[in-house]
Amino acid sequence: MIKIVLSENHRRSVSSSMHIIEKMLIEIERTISNPDSGYLSRTVNDLPGIDMAHYNLAIAGIRSEIKHISEKYNLRTEEIKMSRIINSRKSKMWETVIDTTSRKLKGYKEFPKEIAAEFDADIAKLKDLIDSL
Repeated sequence: MIKIVLSENHRRSVSSSMHIIEKMLIEIERTISNPDSGYLSRTVNDLPGIDMAHYNLAIAGIRSEIKHISEKYNLRTEEIKMSRIINSRKSKMWETVIDTTSRKLKGYKEFPKEIAAEFDADIAKLKDLIDSL
């Protein structure tokens, strides 16, 4: 294969596009093989006759082409530390939980006083659990 040299700006742009495509592909693959099932959201399989062989073949083809483009145009591999992902998600969860106290929710109408203490205790417990990550 002949390698092609792109300008740094073009290489960065193409790399960003390939990273986005690859991340979406990984998300599709995870959704198909292991649908999310949480308490407040769940992935519902509305493709009852899903042809896994078709999807697996298509995913493999896309992966192969991403690899080809990466090698041909000398794109950089991005390394993301797991600790960075965990800490960034933890920070966002912490920020969200802090804004979910009875006092902070008053902007949506007066929070019921009779349940405020219990609600805040539940939110505080969740915050502590997030802190333990």
